[in-house]
Amino acid sequence: MFGPRRFSDIRASLPGISAKVLSERLAGLETNGVVVRSVAPEPALAQLCGLSEWGYAAEPIIQ
Repeated sequence: MFGPRRFSDIRASLPGISAKVLSERLAGLETNGVVVRSVAPEPALAQLCGLSEWGYAAEPIIQ
């Protein structure tokens, strides 16, 4: 809900989750159209994960 984040930032905010489990869950969410991946602008070239339009539409349900 707070915009695209780096994998490491997402993992840091979810204590106790392994990198493998987080990767699998993000991949599943991407496959189902909830999450989209993008590339951060230069100079820090990194992949970002953020919600798709459909993912943002689910905000009332999540809250």
